Amino acid sequence: MAALNYTTIISMVQRRLNRTDLDDYVPDYITRVEEELNARLANEPIRPMESIYTLSTSDASFAIPDDYIDAIKLQASDGTETWTLSRLDPDDVNEKDFYKTRALSYRIEYNTTDPQQYWIIGSNLYLSATPASSLDFSLYCYRKIPALTSSNTTNWVTESHGNVYEFGVLAHACKDIRDDDYMQTNIALFDAAVERMISAYPEKVPGTELRATDAPWALRRWNINDGGFA
Repeated sequence: MAALNYTTIISMVQRRLNRTDLDDYVPDYITRVEEELNARLANEPIRPMESIYTLSTSDASFAIPDDYIDAIKLQASDGTETWTLSRLDPDDVNEKDFYKTRALSYRIEYNTTDPQQYWIIGSNLYLSATPASSLDFSLYCYRKIPALTSSNTTNWVTESHGNVYEFGVLAHACKDIRDDDYMQTNIALFDAAVERMISAYPEKVPGTELRATDAPWALRRWNINDGGFA
């Protein structure tokens, strides 16, 4: 089967169901398929979802991409040296007992004011220290499937695994026209196509993060009394 795109998905529905009155609904079916895929792949990300988000800042926090799913690693560079920051669990950052007990043996003082740790809450990434000057950050992360639209007509799924969209869109169309038998057939085909897509990328990115319990001590001392960096 030739690779699908936004336009050919609409014509595919016309051809398979022998009706043209669903054209205006197909964009919604596409969105639903992408929501299902992103939800499933969030727990099992694969290589095509890998991306690098870069920016330069001297701030102690910055916004992450709207389509962010999870971090792989964060690197910082001052133009001379490049280093990988360790990731903290935000629950541990705000838990005083964590710094009194579990992390005690990992306290390390650095002769620098540049951050060595980070954590993510909501749509923002926070650094353990405010950079002394602007740093270049590279956030290696997993990002959602680029949404198909009339102006963005293809993505890596349509180019290599088009039948995922084919069966997913048809399943949603059949639900609307109440063709239960054909809907169940396409649901089964969709699930199988997703599994084939996932199995096509068996290799995983090597873990580069320290566990929160192994994280080095922050650049600034943690104030046990008020729960903040001093």
